[in-house]
Amino acid sequence: MEVIAAQIPSTIPQVEALSAWEFDEQDFDQEFQIMLRLKLPDGSPHFDFCQLLFVKKSRARTSFGIEDIPIRKEGILEFELLLNGNHIASHKVVVLRREDSEGDEKIVKRIDETGESH
Repeated sequence: MEVIAAQIPSTIPQVEALSAWEFDEQDFDQEFQIMLRLKLPDGSPHFDFCQLLFVKKSRARTSFGIEDIPIRKEGILEFELLLNGNHIASHKVVVLRREDSEGDEKIVKRIDETGESH
């Protein structure tokens, strides 16, 4: 996935990160820490967003809403998902600056793997 900014520095106005979990019966009635770690392209210290999930059934979902992600340079923006401190998954987004930029300092376009704009 790519995001294209009209200017850098800039911000990504809003991101929603969703995850689906499947648990075994032995996990029922236990609490798990779900963490979304955000690593910025400029190498500055990462941001951690945490939730506690109390497991009552075999399937669960978590959601993290993040606003105004600062983008100070082009590069890789990484979203890492951790369960009780252990790496589970990650998603990398390429941040680019649009060459013919004018005006707004917000991210102007998102392109997914299929090449469709959003």
